[in-house]
Amino acid sequence: MKNLIGCSLFFATSFLLHLLANRGLRDLLDAAAATDPVGDSLCSRRSTLRGPRQRIVSFGLFGDFGNPRAKGPYEKLLFKIPASVKMWYPGWAVRIYTNYSTADKDITAWMDAIEDRYPFVDFCHVASLPGLSGDIQRNQSNGRVWRFLPMMDPLVDVFVSRDTDSPVTVREASAVKEWLESKYLFHAMKDHPAHEGPVFAGLWGAKVSQNRSFVGYLGRKMIFESGRSNDNGFDQELLKSVLWPEAEQDFVSLPSRSPPHERLESLTDSSCALQLVHASFHCDKFVGGETRAFPTRRRHGFWLGSGTRHPPISTTCPLECRPKEHPDWTTC
Repeated sequence: MKNLIGCSLFFATSFLLHLLANRGLRDLLDAAAATDPVGDSLCSRRSTLRGPRQRIVSFGLFGDFGNPRAKGPYEKLLFKIPASVKMWYPGWAVRIYTNYSTADKDITAWMDAIEDRYPFVDFCHVASLPGLSGDIQRNQSNGRVWRFLPMMDPLVDVFVSRDTDSPVTVREASAVKEWLESKYLFHAMKDHPAHEGPVFAGLWGAKVSQNRSFVGYLGRKMIFESGRSNDNGFDQELLKSVLWPEAEQDFVSLPSRSPPHERLESLTDSSCALQLVHASFHCDKFVGGETRAFPTRRRHGFWLGSGTRHPPISTTCPLECRPKEHPDWTTC
């Protein structure tokens, strides 16, 4: 308990100092308002009526370059994903941030059919989000980034960011369960030999209520204060260049001004670490938090984030990435 209280004070103090030094009084007041979990959701009236303490699986669905709808693979699973969420994330809601036109009767009927079938699914129309003034596309046109909006939502306690073309499985849910039971603020999963970066846009999440002001600040910085780009990897770049460095900088900012012995104690106190990463490859390359093996064994070559268009993998899991109690899991 003492460590948790100390970490909370550390995060709050560091965050306030950072804002005063870099963002000014206006951002400080805005951030303070964001800590009050009262008001509209950043999704829809339907979502607002769910009340506070929401747990969200967040998706983005958008037509780009003038297209009214996303390509087929990104819609294909949307009648199946909610059923999987209901099974593996009981009590959670699904949000789908979209620029689909509500004036198109066919599109509206398709969205209504999903919401009617799954009462815990909310479509969030970015042209008219409650809690935000105007069309968000004027400030952030990249639809891959909209799914990060729950970071700023006063009614959300926890959210995870996922891809609409990737199924929800027990493998990811088991890893998320471990994260929820831990002290860590952020979560990431790396499940492929090509997953060498610290975090991937469809495989991460945040406990918003654990540090609402800090998470909200990072969400605002990524979505509204880092420019605009329609590049496919823009969401990934924001996570790499904004969220993770900011989290790590905040983690070391106060200890770096402390005496060496106090600095070392702070940096080695895992109760203040921000990130938990589940990794089946490159588990020795991550710093700034804790890396764990996945609690479940890989089946049939499936990897998290694979989607409907990617082949399975047969690469042997490195010994150092396997659970200590299961060194025989060559497909971990």
